[in-house]
Amino acid sequence: MDSATAGQPLVDWARREWLTNTPAWLDAYPSFLNMPDSVRAKQLILLDVNNRVVGLASVQSLMDKYKPQWAE
Repeated sequence: MDSATAGQPLVDWARREWLTNTPAWLDAYPSFLNMPDSVRAKQLILLDVNNRVVGLASVQSLMDKYKPQWAE
């Protein structure tokens, strides 16, 4: 996977959740497992329900925290 497409699963997940306003994390999770460590180390901006910035977290930390039961 080249560096230009390595993070595409994140883009697809965010776009799907944003445009459809439906949860897509569990469906996207298997794709996240195939991303390189360098992509999973990237920081995401966390927002609350009022769209205020509440922090930063790496993709990997979110994957660890919100791991599907089948991935445990």
